[in-house]
Amino acid sequence: MKTYDADLIANPTPLDKIHQLFIREKKYLENVSEKYLIQLYQSWNAFRRKVPGDSVPTVAEFTQSALLEFVAAYKEEEKVKDITINTYISGIKPFISWLYENEYLAKPLRLNTLKTEKRLLEVLTEEEVESIRGFKSSCLSESRIHAIACTILDAGCRITEICTLSPENIDFDNLVLKVYGKGRKERLIPFSFELRKILLRHQKAYVPKGARYFFCNHFGGKLHYGNIRKHYVAMVKSLGVEPKGAFHTLRHTFGTLYIKNGGNQFYLQQILGHADISTTKIYVTPDLDSMRDVHGRFSPLGKRH
Repeated sequence: MKTYDADLIANPTPLDKIHQLFIREKKYLENVSEKYLIQLYQSWNAFRRKVPGDSVPTVAEFTQSALLEFVAAYKEEEKVKDITINTYISGIKPFISWLYENEYLAKPLRLNTLKTEKRLLEVLTEEEVESIRGFKSSCLSESRIHAIACTILDAGCRITEICTLSPENIDFDNLVLKVYGKGRKERLIPFSFELRKILLRHQKAYVPKGARYFFCNHFGGKLHYGNIRKHYVAMVKSLGVEPKGAFHTLRHTFGTLYIKNGGNQFYLQQILGHADISTTKIYVTPDLDSMRDVHGRFSPLGKRH
């Protein structure tokens, strides 16, 4: 797993050491995902790339001005996109909150994300979903990534929830998954009989007895995100499907089609594990085909035909 950049933090300052304490607490006490830890490391590396240790060595120098310098330095680089800067900001903000909560800071610091263009969710078409569903696997990696993709498309799980799913948390009789989301919150998610067949087939062929994880490597161990993403890209490209945003696109596709097919947004909130219904409402938008049909019937010009 990627950690601190040795060139940037060769000699950790007091502030760097406090950040290391913050990381340890997130890792061992809060049990956050490996993907989240990587974002925290990369964000601190990004901060140190523009605000080196000799200029901000301690918490006393970690001020609003230092944060402004950090953001402004990246804004001045034309090659760095605002969405990338926002990723860094999102990885620094938890550290700022942690410093204040643990009384390293007398008052909280502000670090707002940059305003960016609001884009439509990237989702797969129903034809692309059908292509993935019908994929024929011939080995462990293909069977595993096909089953993972189908599980996200059918149950809307996050990829981190998929990677930590244990065999005993799949109830094949009642068609229910038990997953642990953000903050280790437990939730139950229904799944279809079609997915049951896919999962049972994969389990019979490739899940070792006593494996800790249902989606595991040859030895029953945990998968690495980079490897399964590579396998996903290979699978969809072989089907002529654009990878787009990989696993989160599958989750967006589930949410979008769930609502389009008549699903309840409050049920969807529970399935996706959203703390706030406003997050779920991004899926509650009419699809283009429905809008086109209504527009043709009610437009002042279109209704004449």
